[in-house]
Amino acid sequence: MSYQDWQRSYLRVDRRSEGRAVVVRVIGEVDVDTVPLLDDQLCIATDLAIPPAPVIADLRDVHFFGSKGIAALVGAQQRCQRRRTALRVLVSAPVMRPISVLGLTDEFTLCRTLTAALHYH
Repeated sequence: MSYQDWQRSYLRVDRRSEGRAVVVRVIGEVDVDTVPLLDDQLCIATDLAIPPAPVIADLRDVHFFGSKGIAALVGAQQRCQRRRTALRVLVSAPVMRPISVLGLTDEFTLCRTLTAALHYH
């Protein structure tokens, strides 16, 4: 099994367009070994989203979210700001916990549903 195959066994990241917005759906564990997959897809999504449509990080199916995951979200937020688009984050409890503990709840637009995250008009 290659290193990339091993990464994919712990994390699945899918990207799709929703109109002008781009949704990055993440399933599994985000840690030091798997975060490059997430970061790559968030970078691509930022390039593909057409402002003012958002990039949406759908993390509802993430069951472990380490510090590297937080760093990936911060980097995505900065890239989105430079492109004048929003980053919206759909969270699970394992994702919300480190965001809250680090006092970052006001740094991200956190949404409960995909419908809410897609609303940008």
